[in-house]
Amino acid sequence: MDVKIIGAGGLAREIESWLSDDNQMNWNIVGFVDDDESALANYNLNKQILGTLSNLHEGDAVIMGITGCTFKETFFKNNPTLNYLNYIHAFSLVGRRTKYGIGFLLMPNASVSCDVQIGDLVFVNNGSQIGHDV
Repeated sequence: MDVKIIGAGGLAREIESWLSDDNQMNWNIVGFVDDDESALANYNLNKQILGTLSNLHEGDAVIMGITGCTFKETFFKNNPTLNYLNYIHAFSLVGRRTKYGIGFLLMPNASVSCDVQIGDLVFVNNGSQIGHDV
């Protein structure tokens, strides 16, 4: 499946590095989508910016690579037909009866305990923990 990463800042580049090295995923990261088309100018990446956010189309498979809550909320409301993918790194843990929304990202060495409710487009960074019953 071809996947686009929304954003091209630090988090988006980090996500690209984890996904590109993940042999268990059958995803092809085709590049980044960002309104700042020069965002990757100082980085030597084999993936490029494909265009601006307005270039996304209904059904495109995407990973949210921007952390700003206001941005994510507005973007999600305005783009409900995108296919927001979840990514749970192989070196992370999710407890029983935990539920999470679409676009959930759980990075390496992060853990979410049991009986946790997580909303849409939530990002849990490397080494972070979320305790039970949250």
